[in-house]
Amino acid sequence: AEESLSSVPISDVGGRSLVQLRQLALENIDKQMPRVRQEEIREGISIFTVEGDEAISPALLLTEKFWALLEPQFPNGVLIAIPRRDSILVFDKRLPNAVQIARTLITKVFRDEPDLLSEYVFERRDGTLQVVAEQ
Repeated sequence: AEESLSSVPISDVGGRSLVQLRQLALENIDKQMPRVRQEEIREGISIFTVEGDEAISPALLLTEKFWALLEPQFPNGVLIAIPRRDSILVFDKRLPNAVQIARTLITKVFRDEPDLLSEYVFERRDGTLQVVAEQ
């Protein structure tokens, strides 16, 4: 289906460069922004998904529009966890022990749930996603 996520053989990219393919992918993800849903699971912690195409939810992290959506809600910044392939967990940095809370949730997901992606806690620095050093 046109809206599915799939790999593409190099012969099908029509001579596009990796830069052009990345730009096209980002444009496609940006088009999904109206379908982004936020569920606050407790104060300062939210889950973000792309409704109807949850598998692309982590790709939102690549877009400036997603970060612009977070900025007004989390003025001091956020920590990010993507333990599953279908959502993004966002933790307000103002939460006491935000890193430990994120780590606890990631550990629980990895113990109890399928469809795993990453055990790391991330934050965005200078426009790039970086692993947070454990304290």
